[in-house]
Amino acid sequence: EGGRTEVEMKWNICKYLPEAASCQDIFRVLIAGHIHALYAHSLEERRSHAPGATPIRRRVGGSQSQFTPDNTVTASSVSFAQHRIEGELSEKLFTITQKIHQTLGSGDRSQRKNASNVFPRLPGSHLPLCNPALEFVKSICKVLALDSSTRHQVTKLRRDLLKLIGVREFSLEANFQDPCQSFVLPEVICEFCNNCRDLDLCRDPYVAFDEATNRTQWYCSHCSSPYNRDHIEQSLMDAVQRRSMSFVLQDLVCTKCRGVKEANMTEYCSCAGQFTETLSKETFVEQMSTFQNIARHYRMVLLEETVSLILQMN
Repeated sequence: EGGRTEVEMKWNICKYLPEAASCQDIFRVLIAGHIHALYAHSLEERRSHAPGATPIRRRVGGSQSQFTPDNTVTASSVSFAQHRIEGELSEKLFTITQKIHQTLGSGDRSQRKNASNVFPRLPGSHLPLCNPALEFVKSICKVLALDSSTRHQVTKLRRDLLKLIGVREFSLEANFQDPCQSFVLPEVICEFCNNCRDLDLCRDPYVAFDEATNRTQWYCSHCSSPYNRDHIEQSLMDAVQRRSMSFVLQDLVCTKCRGVKEANMTEYCSCAGQFTETLSKETFVEQMSTFQNIARHYRMVLLEETVSLILQMN
């Protein structure tokens, strides 16, 4: 009861917001403040109950050690969250969004080049981000909308914020897209503790800059020892070669009946449909671009040269 409560923040989308105008810090403060306010209200509501009226978790099957989670949300908690978004949080977001919009630009043609430079370039970056205020609004509303009980209030808040920065609610640029791509390297083994885990090279939180080697380094989540970068780079090169070979040797399928082409010299399918690739060139180039971003960000020279050569050949 008397212990200090801390909110641990590990939002990946926050890393793709500009550091200018304290966009990332403001994102963390607002979300952490909202979570802490809901938690404090929940504690206060529990204290207001009579000693025997506090809900408890019941055992499953009597003799089993597992408990059913208490997913019940009181009407008071829902009402508090809705009124907080409509009142205090909305007022803060209106002021902050307008400040970001005025400080970093609106992303129109005259400012688009300068506005796009404030966004960080990370291994998973793949979207042409050019409007800081818009991306801030989309990210923070996406997080707030995770609570289904306040979705209506968040929708209204999102509409008002988009109107404030001159963006239409149902336009394509107002739709949220994950700014981070993902590539998971399976079964990476730590050489110190033999812990095995899947490593997402674009989103893994256990990564830091090593001043001794002047490079970014991944670390084991179990013993905090550094992974072998050479082994990771070799595994990535093997993955690139496999994807390149599967693209070159892929089957052709009919656009009408989706049947696989059997004869080599046949120009059309028996149903008179044309043949096309199973994996399109655009998808393949997008996959190679992810490897290229990883190689450039983590300074893997051999991997970058391999990817560049494959893109030139295809």
